[in-house]
Amino acid sequence: MKTRTLLLLLLITSFSTGLVAQVYRIDNAVEHFESDSLDEAVVDINIATKHPRTSKFARTWNYYYLINHKRYTRAKTKEERNEFIPLVIEGFKNCKVFDMDKEYINQLDSSFRLFTSYFKDNAKQMRNENELESYIYFQENYIACLDALGKPVGYQYFQLGESNMKLRNFELALEDFRHAIQHDFRLEEAYLNVLILLDELDRPKEEELAYVKALSLYPSSDKLHHLDIHKALHKQLSFKAKSAIEELLNQGESSADLYMMLGDANDQMSYTVEAIEAYQMAIKVNPSDFYNCLKVGEFLLSQGIKLAEPAYIQQSKVLLEDCQSKSPDDLVLLNTLRRLYIETKNVDAFQKVDAKILSLTN
Repeated sequence: MKTRTLLLLLLITSFSTGLVAQVYRIDNAVEHFESDSLDEAVVDINIATKHPRTSKFARTWNYYYLINHKRYTRAKTKEERNEFIPLVIEGFKNCKVFDMDKEYINQLDSSFRLFTSYFKDNAKQMRNENELESYIYFQENYIACLDALGKPVGYQYFQLGESNMKLRNFELALEDFRHAIQHDFRLEEAYLNVLILLDELDRPKEEELAYVKALSLYPSSDKLHHLDIHKALHKQLSFKAKSAIEELLNQGESSADLYMMLGDANDQMSYTVEAIEAYQMAIKVNPSDFYNCLKVGEFLLSQGIKLAEPAYIQQSKVLLEDCQSKSPDDLVLLNTLRRLYIETKNVDAFQKVDAKILSLTN
């Protein structure tokens, strides 16, 4: 009996000593962090994150975050910063999980939101300047941050997919649109893009399965039934697409999707007036289609700015504000309205939309 008791005491002592040693690692890391000895701080905090006990301490992950965040801010090259970004995110996510008493996370949350805003703001700027490769870099990091914050990311993945499609990064775009589908964002459009991308990648079996799945969700979808024309438009086969559309129209078929595609074909051929006429026909056929109205509103706004044509901007305003009454939280719409109100110098409307975007993304 005495032997068993002695063994138990030895085990308890050994365990306590081991735990104290690991806590000592955290204390060392904090001391090194506060004295700016970051290399030494990293060694100690990494050991603490791998120990079965201290890896579950919020304090461990708080300092893991702070140490790596400081390393990130002091990095001199993009390559170094890229190394630290996932470490900062990991620190925040784990601190949020283990800080049940909210001892650290509130202060960390403020820091991490500033970290997130850096990627968000740069992604927006790069997209506005059509610097797509830089946009993709910032957007990918922004998505990782939003995910750590527990925010929806379907919209951001959809935008990322569109940019990767433009750059012909088809594998990446396919992954982006599949993520958008997982996050339940614009499913019909996302499936359409998945089908177009699988065709580009010459993966017919996957395309067939995806088509069956999409049709099961949207059995009456004009977009899916006109898939071949959408593929032609994606490949910039404008004349071929236009001929196919006009043939269907001459046969008596009339749908918003046909007119939208006719607008796209005319736009690809730089027939702006004809494109607008076709888009307006699509709205006339189905004025309740939110996404078509939004797309036409975006097009009119872009052309109005490009051609310095106030009438187009006014038509855009009517369509976009009608869209807002139907879906006030749609981020694509809100960002388009933001651009509209900047262009028309409507400060009050801009501030309201901007605040709404911030509330949905921060």
